[in-house]
Amino acid sequence: MAAISIDPARTASLADDMLAVSREMWQGWLTEGVFTSQADELPGLRVPTCSLIGGKDVVVDQAKQLDDIRRVPSGRAVVLSDHGHLGVLEAPGDFARETAAFLGTVEL
Repeated sequence: MAAISIDPARTASLADDMLAVSREMWQGWLTEGVFTSQADELPGLRVPTCSLIGGKDVVVDQAKQLDDIRRVPSGRAVVLSDHGHLGVLEAPGDFARETAAFLGTVEL
């Protein structure tokens, strides 16, 4: 976790949680799940969509994340420049504010 954290002290407990995941689940993810994509389905989404992207994410390519959200009709992306892949755990307030701001724009 420390390798992908901007603030490892905020994500240390996640390592314990990951150890609780079964070996079969990890093997399935690494041999099949990681190669699964539903990107072709993105243009069919008809729900308000906002992608919160960590500007310092070293796990998921930022250009790929932006390309994906561009494929969603009326999709919105917010790049949080000071956050990484685990930003929602490291700075939950920032992510909560952006989520609330997005939800404030959604018409029901």
